[in-house]
Amino acid sequence: SWLFLIPWLNDFTQGQIISRFQYSSMTGRDLIIQSDIQIWKDNPLSGVGPGMSAPLHALTFISAASHTEFTSMVAEPGMLGLISLILLVVMVVRGFFDANGSRNRAIVSALLVWVLLYMFANAMRLVMPGFFFGLALNYSFNETRAYL
Repeated sequence: SWLFLIPWLNDFTQGQIISRFQYSSMTGRDLIIQSDIQIWKDNPLSGVGPGMSAPLHALTFISAASHTEFTSMVAEPGMLGLISLILLVVMVVRGFFDANGSRNRAIVSALLVWVLLYMFANAMRLVMPGFFFGLALNYSFNETRAYL
């Protein structure tokens, strides 16, 4: 099926599918990540403030918002962001282990993996990752169950 589907999609999109996935470069995201880490090294306690890392990215690449929530969480709020990252990891691990049964653990794992991958690629641009994170943690606890 792949032998027929990919050429058909490529023809349908007038070659845009192949050209989109032909180059696997980071398109500058790695430079924004390096810039976020440097911003945190320069301002480890207080950070630079919410939304203030974008102008500082221009010093190394372009003025752009962070594309990775994890580096943005340390660059902008500083030490409080690092503490929130640690709490995020604790909540993910606890949510996984608090889920009872393989079905529940699979649902919680799928939601948490999706949220973490979304945060790695797109930061927190939408409410959806936060909602799914809350849904996964709500679903993992015994006292309350989310309605899925």
